[in-house]
Parts: sequence; C-alpha cells; structure tokens
Amino acid sequence: MDRFASDHAAFLQKCNDLGLPSLSAETAGVYIERVGDLNLSYQEESEVLSFLDILENPIENEAIKQGLQCIEIAQSVGDMASDEAEDAVSFLLPSPDPCLSESAIQPFNSGINLELARSYAAQFATTYNANYGYIGGADCTNFVSQILHHAGVSMDCKNSTASGWWWLGKTNKSNSWVNANTFKNYIGSGYTTRTWSSFVSNVRSGDIIGLDCGADGVVDHCGFVYTTDGTRLRIAQHSSGYLDWNRGWPNYNNSGRYYRIRR
Repeated sequence: MDRFASDHAAFLQKCNDLGLPSLSAETAGVYIERVGDLNLSYQEESEVLSFLDILENPIENEAIKQGLQCIEIAQSVGDMASDEAEDAVSFLLPSPDPCLSESAIQPFNSGINLELARSYAAQFATTYNANYGYIGGADCTNFVSQILHHAGVSMDCKNSTASGWWWLGKTNKSNSWVNANTFKNYIGSGYTTRTWSSFVSNVRSGDIIGLDCGADGVVDHCGFVYTTDGTRLRIAQHSSGYLDWNRGWPNYNNSGRYYRIRR
C-alpha cells in the first residue's frame, strides 16, 4: 500500500478530490468503479486496476499466505517432496497471461454426469448444503467443487491442504476446494478470452467457468453453466447465490478475463 501511494499519488489525490473514502480492502471496489472517469494513461490504469483487484480480495490473499505456510510445514515434516512443493506453490499464485485454445483442454477435463450436476446446482444455488457449510461472501468455489463431486468427479486426497482437491470436513479441506484461483490452477483451463461474446460461444452446459475481474492473472470467482442458448449463459453460483441468465458476468467484457476451467 505504501509503495502504491508513492507511485500513484496523483491518482489518489484525484480520488480524494472526488470525495472517495480512504483506500482500503473494503473500499477498493469503489475506486475500481471510478478509474475510468479519471483519464489515466493506459499504463497507469493497468497498474492501478491490477493493484486494486488484489487489494479488494483479502480472503484470497489470506488463503495464499496460509497455503504457503502449509506447504512449508508439509515439506519440513516430510509429507511433501520438493517438486510437489513447487507444484503446490504454482497452484496458489497468480497465472501469467494465458495463451490457450480449444486444443489446450487438460486431459482430465472429462465429462461429468450432467443430470446430477444440474440437479445439485438447482437445489443449492440459492441456499447451501449444511454438510459442507457456507463460506460467507466467498462460497463460489466451495459450491462448484460440490457440484463436480456430486456429479461423479473423484476427490484427489493428499496429506497437505496445499495439494490435491478434497473435502473431508468443514475444517478439513484442500485450498483448491475453496479458493477460486487455486482451483483453476489445479484443474487447468481449456479456453480463455477477455470478450464475453467469444466466451459464450466456447462454453456449453456443464462447464465450470471462472472470472478474473481485473485481468491480473488471479481468478476471483467461479460458477457453473447450467445451460446456454448460444447467446447467454444460465449460471448457478454462490456469493451471491442464484441460478439465472448472465447476471453480472458480461459487465467484465474487455476489462476482465473469462476462463472455461473445466469441461
């Protein structure tokens, strides 16, 4: 925060002149909404949005820190080899700008039982399964993980919460089960674009999709494609919970990045 304040003092002064509250994780979203009104250079706007996108996600930031601590502990007690630790770290961190195409679909992105996936998504889109609990304000990945598992995808259980993809209890689950970016890095992604219309054309019913709000390499949000009509997606998601067409997803056209995480 200190470095950002030094590098972008003029930006912060403009925001102060507009009457915006002091910059914090809680107010970063307000700043993001006003960036486009300030006539910043392309370079500065990119830097500002990247910083704000990270700042407004304290839950993800804390998950990364906790994940790194778990990896260090697992390696120190011999539960994780060095190469496994390196892989686990890569799952936690932001991704570089991707260059993915249809042919880049990960080999384990195989089909799911679509009927079971839809049934579970519809049942719990606006509520939650008490067996798994609810992570207030950040339950999206917990929800899509449940959909995948109940649709026939086996868990990948490991000794460390930084590895695999698994849930053994409300307080005993992998980071990838509940953290959007770690989930995307673990599962892999088969298609990505910054254009909503292109994205809609390249996903289908049963896909898990992700959204990187600031196009900074960190997936902030996940949802399940219940169905599509070719121009819209009917999405089931948590935080906030709904089963509806598009909703706020198109709002990030060209400003964010969309991922088809799993087919």
